Amino acid sequence: MASKINPVDPIYQRTDQFKPNQAEHWVIPPEKMGWLLANNAMRCEMKLFREALVSMNERGETLKEWELKALTTAANTHFSNIHSNHKIKAGILAPACHQRFKCPEKLELEIDRAAVIKKLDSIKTIVGGLTTSDKIDNLLEHWIEYEKMMLLYLLDEETVIPLYRAYFDQKSAGEVAQKIMKNMAPAEFGSLLYFDKDHVFRTDLMNFLNIPSISWKVEFEKNLKLFAVEFIGNVEALIDGKESYLSNFLSYLSLY
Repeated sequence: MASKINPVDPIYQRTDQFKPNQAEHWVIPPEKMGWLLANNAMRCEMKLFREALVSMNERGETLKEWELKALTTAANTHFSNIHSNHKIKAGILAPACHQRFKCPEKLELEIDRAAVIKKLDSIKTIVGGLTTSDKIDNLLEHWIEYEKMMLLYLLDEETVIPLYRAYFDQKSAGEVAQKIMKNMAPAEFGSLLYFDKDHVFRTDLMNFLNIPSISWKVEFEKNLKLFAVEFIGNVEALIDGKESYLSNFLSYLSLY
């Protein structure tokens, strides 16, 4: 995460009540924040889905029935996760930020967000119209364009994180995080957990947010498995090109 913003510059201070003096008190480093974990999960979803489309395109065949079902299920999971993420940021994170500091003009991303969602909706239409007589070259082309837009959007969005850390004490940030978690779609939360390869959430954030360890078994593990079933198994089967991969994956997952 890179940012050219100087978070202590007074041009960002909204009121005397909130001053940019909190960053040095944070115990959790920027790379372990839930904000970045969620964004990185979106990056990973887009990359994996693109790899599936590339593999299918290289095979050069029309869609098989199982491929159409797997592709549609995985795509709809991604669509749901992205829309949930944007809704949470617009309804919870952005208002919290604007209460404490002024965002730089280039971070007023309503237009960019609308463009990304418009592109995503066009892809949703393409996916919804696919049949077993189609190939996926057109979908791949649109997906590459969408991924480029989203990656730029996420990078731009993340430049505000130093301001967030400067104006929010950890207790207040934790309260925002708790509210966000309660509003995340189950598969969206599962995506964050699946792509958190360093287990930051389980080893650091659960403790930071005072989440009891029993929550992992009772709730979080279910979200992880849901995402694995709806997205990972389908995408990896499409990459592999074998329907048997999906059934083997689901059988393996049922053991845990």
